[in-house]
Amino acid sequence: MKILTAPHMERCIGCLLCLVEAGTVKSSVSLNNTLIRVIRKSSGFGAEVDETAVGGEAERVVKACPRNCLATAEI
Repeated sequence: MKILTAPHMERCIGCLLCLVEAGTVKSSVSLNNTLIRVIRKSSGFGAEVDETAVGGEAERVVKACPRNCLATAEI
């Protein structure tokens, strides 16, 4: 099974496309109840990832990132 990870957040420019895609994965579009949260840090951006995002959900969010900050990992 594949889960969503954020191994390359140093590449993040804060476009939030991953957040928008993650917000559409659940039954309704919401930026408050998403599979990922992007956090502004003093050194760039970080991410909090919902570890329940698996399979096709995780892949959709990974593909939405134009900078390849996100990935999936086998568990």
